[in-house]
Amino acid sequence: MAAAGRPNTADRTCDQTSPSTDTVQDFEHGHGHYFTKKTFHKPTYCHHCTDMLWGLIGQGYVCEVCNFVVHDRCLKTVVSPCSTIATHVIKKPVPHCWSERGHLKRKFCSVCRKRIEDSCAVRCEVCEYCVHAECQDFSVADCKECATYVPSRDQAKVTQYHHWREGNLPGNSKCQLCKKTCWSSECLAGMRCEWCGMTPVYSIAKEPLAKMQMPYLEDTVLRAANLARMLRSSEWKQIFP
Repeated sequence: MAAAGRPNTADRTCDQTSPSTDTVQDFEHGHGHYFTKKTFHKPTYCHHCTDMLWGLIGQGYVCEVCNFVVHDRCLKTVVSPCSTIATHVIKKPVPHCWSERGHLKRKFCSVCRKRIEDSCAVRCEVCEYCVHAECQDFSVADCKECATYVPSRDQAKVTQYHHWREGNLPGNSKCQLCKKTCWSSECLAGMRCEWCGMTPVYSIAKEPLAKMQMPYLEDTVLRAANLARMLRSSEWKQIFP
């Protein structure tokens, strides 16, 4: 176990990298990563731009905590938070609805960022958050809040915000604004809104649109602010004895 109480996910990359003395701590960007320059011995891809890291030695940086890999040129533009601060970023924690343990194909773990191959894994049935079974205890409770209706609130003034989920995007996903490819089959990369399905590049997701733009579905989508929380069985019995 790591000193911070999290699994030492860096152990999984020990066969891929060799240490260097160059480290970059996050003091101004707020993403919380602790990057160390590494020499990778097999094809590795940047988790920010999805391009391959080229070179013989010191091709890029890797976070010692969550295994986030990044180019030198992408170092200052990283926006995906490290798992060490992810829990502090969530304003309203919402627990996940986990599936039964099984095998997930062509998916990446959202905790250790490693490919889920033959390992036992679980996924959230609501927001498609996928993790190894051994990483489940360290997952972030950031499932989407499906019902936020408040009777006293003016619904005309309610704004629906994006709910971003990183990685495991559908194949051939492109940014809906700049049309650049924003998915990867080689690493956990890219963002997707769990409400409207928007897939922006990281630079756009950093400053998400205040209101979801769905010009073709505006009149047909039932938003979370219009849904009331389902009553528990005990509450139903009080209303309908």
